[in-house]
Amino acid sequence: MIGGLMLNEKKTRDSWGTPSHIIEELTKEFGQLIDVTSIEGKCAPGTIMCDYDFMEKSPNTRAFENRAVFMNPPYSRGNIYKAVEAGIKLSWEAEVVILLIKVGTSTKYWDLIWDYKRHEPKPGVEIRYFPKRVKFIAPEGIKESSPSIETCLVILRKVS
Repeated sequence: MIGGLMLNEKKTRDSWGTPSHIIEELTKEFGQLIDVTSIEGKCAPGTIMCDYDFMEKSPNTRAFENRAVFMNPPYSRGNIYKAVEAGIKLSWEAEVVILLIKVGTSTKYWDLIWDYKRHEPKPGVEIRYFPKRVKFIAPEGIKESSPSIETCLVILRKVS
């Protein structure tokens, strides 16, 4: 199970791992990361795994107080929205929440992080784009061919 989603036919879409160079760079900047979207009991290398279900209506966020949280959520339909929504809630407690998500400027989840009237990220949101497509780590049993999508890092911080 990943983020409340059963892994079966969606495995090829939802269980691609985070490249270690991304985790290493984020760890240098933010310190130890807590991976709240670990896949089948495996977290991104260099992170601390956490049993957290971002699909839950009222998850306990107290455990993340003043910590750096990392999320590489499943990309199948509706899950990125739920992850961004959960990330925003986590950012109320955590020091910082970092999401590795698809760039989707015309999606509902982008509405949660982008202020279309001011043409900028909403307060407490930073968006970092990659110069090239990220080469994700293939799940076990899948041919080594990364999804062909643009991704970005969305960094959420507490807003005073």
